[in-house]
Amino acid sequence: MFYFKSDGTVSYSNQYEGEWTIYAKDLVGNAKTYTLKMDCKPPTISGVTNEGYYKTASPTITDYTSMLYVMTKNGSSYTWSSGESITSEGTYVLTAIDDVGFTNNVTFYIDGTNPTISGVTNGTYYSSAVTPTISDNMALSHCTLNGNAYTSGTKISAAGNYTLIAYDKSGRSTTYTFTIDLTNPTISNVTN
Repeated sequence: MFYFKSDGTVSYSNQYEGEWTIYAKDLVGNAKTYTLKMDCKPPTISGVTNEGYYKTASPTITDYTSMLYVMTKNGSSYTWSSGESITSEGTYVLTAIDDVGFTNNVTFYIDGTNPTISGVTNGTYYSSAVTPTISDNMALSHCTLNGNAYTSGTKISAAGNYTLIAYDKSGRSTTYTFTIDLTNPTISNVTN
């Protein structure tokens, strides 16, 4: 609800965003119409979340009033338009400021590289224990070994077939299979 103050300004008791038309008329018939816009919220940034990791992203910015926005990639200015797809790997900061001065900031990450597994080679047989290590250029999420949780740098010594999968926070993954064989071949039907 709107209230008129003695100085001619208008106050309001509820902050409803939108365009309002106010019509005022005094006792002698003088009338005046005012149109004003109410902006009660900061710009909305969708398509990404703060501190989120993505393979690609297409952030969009909306606000009731006009606004300006800036994007940085790895600390440097980055040219981008709302809704445009971002595929280049890096750390992004998106800042949107509307006409009223409300601000919204989101930091997000584009990860274009799969996790790296070292210490073993995909598809290889080993005759002794191995110690795989997993890394990621952005942020590693978790690893599994034959479906169970695996910690990078843990020695694997038991004989068997193994599937090691490393996942990063953007959803990318790397899969290695390998075998540890601790038994010598058996020769039969001949005498040494």
